[in-house]
Amino acid sequence: MSDKVLLQDILEFTRDGEWGKEDPFENSRHTRVIRGTDFEDIRIGKVNELPHRHVAERFVEYKELKPFDVLLETAGGSKNTPTGRTLLLKPSLFEKVDVPIVCASFARFLRFDDSKVEPEYLFWHLQYLYRNGVLKQYHVQHTGVARFQFTTFKENEYLELPDRETQRNIASTLSSFDDLIENNTRRIEILEEMARRIYREWFVHFRYPGHEDDELVDSGTELGEIPEGWEVKKLKNFLKFKNGKSPETKEGVEYPVYGSNGIIGKCNEPGWEDGIIIGRVGAYCGSVEYCEGKFWGSDNTIVATTREEYDFSLFAYYKLEDLNLRRYAGGSAQPLMTQTVIKDIKIAIPHSDLLEQFSEQARELWKFKRNLEKKNKKLKGTRDLLLPKLISGKIDVEELNIN
Repeated sequence: MSDKVLLQDILEFTRDGEWGKEDPFENSRHTRVIRGTDFEDIRIGKVNELPHRHVAERFVEYKELKPFDVLLETAGGSKNTPTGRTLLLKPSLFEKVDVPIVCASFARFLRFDDSKVEPEYLFWHLQYLYRNGVLKQYHVQHTGVARFQFTTFKENEYLELPDRETQRNIASTLSSFDDLIENNTRRIEILEEMARRIYREWFVHFRYPGHEDDELVDSGTELGEIPEGWEVKKLKNFLKFKNGKSPETKEGVEYPVYGSNGIIGKCNEPGWEDGIIIGRVGAYCGSVEYCEGKFWGSDNTIVATTREEYDFSLFAYYKLEDLNLRRYAGGSAQPLMTQTVIKDIKIAIPHSDLLEQFSEQARELWKFKRNLEKKNKKLKGTRDLLLPKLISGKIDVEELNIN
């Protein structure tokens, strides 16, 4: 049994967001602000990148977010990603942040009347409407930023809601996938941090296995003292560098195309295998990302790969990450990284036995990391497959046996 209700009839409270100011001002409060670009990170439990902003006290008093509020992106978007995306604020988010949380001015929060509806279910229902393209009719492209017509939406969109018990069961089932994905994401972060700490312990602090038997000697360079037997080399003697470029076929399904801030598409032609992407220009200049398998680097990147006599790409990745390459950038209008500058940077290279020992440990940690990433991909696929079938009633949640 289901009822049709207008969205506005089940809303308890809704307001748009506040961006505030970077610095404190009179009668302001320190807050963390959720932008549309933060939706995916928040969904999997990441809060580190949330901006710190100062918002007027009078706004915080009635715009501070609470558990089970739903955020709705009302401005921005793009042709392929229209406005109307949503985010459920789980209680665990508020345990990680010790100041008030508000949403940015390009979003608004929806607080549902929990005497009439299950807020968690409403989030999934809105996800269903977005994925089915229903919300796209409220996306309007102005001369500037695209806008979501919220007032029209809340006054005209009827939602077909099942009984409360079914709402709870559907929400619990779908949210269990997000909980597993968040848990796996935390484990992935731990694995990444373990590998990074091993690198720093061995190759920055020189506390590697057997270090007690090695003396520190003057390297004769700006690197200072290094363990005896280590060599100082320029990066060009350890790695090969090449500027990325756009693939000839810009669409495909097989190989990831990396920009300076991560994967930006797919193509059907591999350019490199097991390498490191370095951001070449702009905001991500000097960023470093390790790419396993075959991939393509776009034209705003530099691609680094190990030379034939070395096969220590993970060591190279952590070394480049540790160098903080952005400080070597030039450019007057915007930061710019060049191969010429990177190639001449000097680094301390340990003996091959130690490099191999580190590589074996790091590869094992990355193997676990890949397995968890594959699990997350499968969980997302299953969740997204179930979403429309459960919301539409094509599958009865009571018939599912999901462990």
